[in-house]
Amino acid sequence: MVRAFLGIAVLVVVAACESGGSSRVGNVHISDFYSPSLVGYVNRNGTFPTAIYGNPFSISKADADRAIRAVRSPPEWAGAGRFVQDAIADQERGLRLVLVFNPDDRAVGPRRVCASAGNIPTRTATGETHVLAAFCRDNEWNTFASIRVAQVKSPDGAALGDLMSKIILHALPFKERRDRSFDVN
Repeated sequence: MVRAFLGIAVLVVVAACESGGSSRVGNVHISDFYSPSLVGYVNRNGTFPTAIYGNPFSISKADADRAIRAVRSPPEWAGAGRFVQDAIADQERGLRLVLVFNPDDRAVGPRRVCASAGNIPTRTATGETHVLAAFCRDNEWNTFASIRVAQVKSPDGAALGDLMSKIILHALPFKERRDRSFDVN
């Protein structure tokens, strides 16, 4: 009887954790060419080129991009720095972090994010914010992650910071990993 009660209690707690506020990280890919030292190299001057596509907020695209870049910094282990807009990154060239907010095509993979992110249609968020994040080298990907969270409605507050933390954790990882797909909360 006690075991049955404990089993039910554990299921209730797990279900509560899975509901509101949870996130789903899937399709995390790390190429053989990825190395944390490459992230440090990109950030060596204290700036990390970042190209952003789509607008998850009801503010101007320029204001949304500034808020997204400002909420977090590149990983601490890569040295002090900040995410910046960069003309070369906007032309889909060079080493850069690419973020596509709310892609309309759910079958977009890492190669397309790095080679032609500007051609990926985006949509208005409805209930969730979906981000494709890739650390790219020209048209090739080093890392790729598909991240879904409850809709981030404002650039102010903790939700955007939490989302960017997940992006950094999975798109710019400290450890080298091979292809994986998994969920995290």
